[in-house]
Amino acid sequence: MKVTSVSTSFFAQFTQKRLFALQIAALAEQMARQAGEPANRPLTRAQLERALQANSVETGLVMESVFAWAGEMLKAGELSDNDVYFGD
Repeated sequence: MKVTSVSTSFFAQFTQKRLFALQIAALAEQMARQAGEPANRPLTRAQLERALQANSVETGLVMESVFAWAGEMLKAGELSDNDVYFGD
């Protein structure tokens, strides 16, 4: 069967994945240069995995700070229970 149409959400998801991949590749290139490694495209799997891991760690640290800030704002009454969700 031949595909005759694709939903806009498909393109939105595809675009988001590609933008994320481009950001990881840019980080990998920057990290390779800082490490004195060749930073030519295509980058190696190891370089990309290192950048993905660094991105994950950085994102986790930022989100911990955001959640701590939201908790403080909730306690101070500046946010309501409808504004934040704290999982069990």
